[in-house]
Amino acid sequence: MKKIYTLLLASILCGSAFSQEIEPSDSSWNYNAIGTLNFTQLGLSNWAAGGENSLSLVGFIKANANYNKNGNAWENSLELGYGMLKQGSRDFVKSDDRIKLNSIYKHKAKGNWSYATALGFETTFDLGFKDPFARDTVVSQFMAPGTVNLSIGMDYKPNDKFSVYMSPLALKAIYVLAEQVDETQYGLDRGDKARYELGASLVMNYKTPLMENITYETKLELYSNYLDNPQNIDVKWYNSIVMQVNKYISMNLQTELLYDDNTVFLRDNGTTGKAVQFKEVLGLGLTYKLL
Repeated sequence: MKKIYTLLLASILCGSAFSQEIEPSDSSWNYNAIGTLNFTQLGLSNWAAGGENSLSLVGFIKANANYNKNGNAWENSLELGYGMLKQGSRDFVKSDDRIKLNSIYKHKAKGNWSYATALGFETTFDLGFKDPFARDTVVSQFMAPGTVNLSIGMDYKPNDKFSVYMSPLALKAIYVLAEQVDETQYGLDRGDKARYELGASLVMNYKTPLMENITYETKLELYSNYLDNPQNIDVKWYNSIVMQVNKYISMNLQTELLYDDNTVFLRDNGTTGKAVQFKEVLGLGLTYKLL
């Protein structure tokens, strides 16, 4: 039942995004927001080749609020996503779950360079289980884990398509605030609620139209912890291709590759340990661009 409530909340948020327009109150500010709802249904009856009925619904919102005036820039982005999947007679299980907030303030230095400070926050809405059907071991929920990144550095942005942010001083805090989640799988010591890392980070963003109605966007994040195995680089790599069929219908492909040197989990081969994580979402659904 809790999953149904969470999905309804995501749908309401998306519906709100579809129905409201944001009016900039200051010409120095630029706003944009996109909401997407993807729905997939498969129904089988007396199907000789076999298979199971399935139902999938994924909601996603991405919003930006950016300020630029007199050599000062403040860029803010928020991503909210939630998805559910039902196969056969089994209960609904979570297929996507994310809350991401990023904010970076820049002050122009020289040429395409700026002094910058960045803040990032990431967690999930709902419970995640080691076995989503057995639902006996909770491996994630809101603020378990929750990650906060704070850094200072330099930002290079030669145009609106490409930017690189480099920080030699980056603080990363990982919180596990839920009792039922094993904190050791996220690199914390037994009984701890937080782990703090100090290191260096690099964030690269690139966005470009491939064709008139197709847009490609990628974001690469690298982090090295000075205090523990700095040679083992944490990696986050996001890719998105969106094809806008018309004003309301779009096809989108999203991939996410992760590697965290401190995250230990049950791998696909049945063993427990560290591994590269990969997620791919392909959807056709309703998309509305507000601005």
